[in-house]
Amino acid sequence: MKEKLTLSIDKQSKKRAKRYAEVTGHSISEMAEDFLNTIATEDDWEPTEGSVVADLAGSLPLDDDRPHKEILIEERSKSIGLMKILIDSDVCLDLLTGRKPHHYSANKLFNEIDETDLTAFVSPDSFPICFMSLADSIKR
Repeated sequence: MKEKLTLSIDKQSKKRAKRYAEVTGHSISEMAEDFLNTIATEDDWEPTEGSVVADLAGSLPLDDDRPHKEILIEERSKSIGLMKILIDSDVCLDLLTGRKPHHYSANKLFNEIDETDLTAFVSPDSFPICFMSLADSIKR
């Protein structure tokens, strides 16, 4: 059963949320529920009784008493420096033009690259592709 929740957010956030909801075909309520489900702790979730997941859960002993999320974050941070990303010219165009709906993901990717040890590459072919795609709008 659904319950009502009232949020107080600034006007710009509301506008962005409505635009994003329209582009993705989801309601703001669905987006908020998905987000809240994403940040829920592992203690809040239980596998369906009798499911394969319920049978497998806890079947491998772990010699580390830390929460699983903490272990995953540590392991991810160890391997993140090894990760190399090839960025497609379309992703560059999404970033440069603010092209909807993908500019949000492109911004997020470039911010992640900027703020972490990720190594990213852009194909040399991407530069002329971007230039030719943007040439008409640059001349205006």
